[in-house]
Amino acid sequence: MPVKVTVNSKNQITVPLTIRNALGLGAGDHLLASVRDGVIVLVPYHGDAVDQLGGLYSEIWQDEDVQTYLDRERDSWDTSPDYSFGDEHDLGQRSHHHVAGSERVPGPA
Repeated sequence: MPVKVTVNSKNQITVPLTIRNALGLGAGDHLLASVRDGVIVLVPYHGDAVDQLGGLYSEIWQDEDVQTYLDRERDSWDTSPDYSFGDEHDLGQRSHHHVAGSERVPGPA
C-alpha cells in the first residue's frame, strides 16, 4: 500500500519503516533513483549500476523477436541509387559522384 512521504527543506525524503523493513534497508544503504513514466522509482543498490539496471524495460520485447525487429528495421533503410556508388563502369557519369574542385574554371579574359 502506498505511503505518503514529504520532501523536507533539504529536498530529502524519509523512506518509511514498512518499506525499509520489506526491502531490508538500513542506515547507510544506497538506492538508485530514476523517473519512469512520471513516477519516481527507487531501487536498492547492492553493486554495479549496470547489473542493477540490467533487464529494465525488458517488457518492451515481450511480444517481439529481436531478430525479426532488426530485420524489419534494416529493410526500411533507404537503399535508393542516390546512396550507392554503382559499378565501376558508371563512376563519374552521375552528378552526385562529382568531386568539387576537380573541374577547371576559366579565368578572366
